[in-house]
Amino acid sequence: MPRDLEEKLASHRVAQDRRAEGRPPWDYTVHLGPALRTEGGYEAVRDALVATLRASQWICDHGSDGGPLGQLVDELADTIDRKEGDDVLNEIARYAEAAECRAYLDPTS
Repeated sequence: MPRDLEEKLASHRVAQDRRAEGRPPWDYTVHLGPALRTEGGYEAVRDALVATLRASQWICDHGSDGGPLGQLVDELADTIDRKEGDDVLNEIARYAEAAECRAYLDPTS
């Protein structure tokens, strides 16, 4: 489910507060661009996204313990079509913006 305006505004306010405190708006950046440009159909893109997420410092630090973040990545790995994958990826994005250890999921780099 896509993020709504309230969620986006809340994330923006947190980023502003962090900047005002002298901290960066994000604790981690996960570069999803190469995975999103993978050729070969949905399964290839999904597998590249999962591999990228699992290799990221964000997941290593906060998602490898079997908690909700790791479970979401496992759920993404089990998706069978783009609609289902988009829904799970949106949940991962929500988690990234709401968590104390915020992560920017960069779709371009």
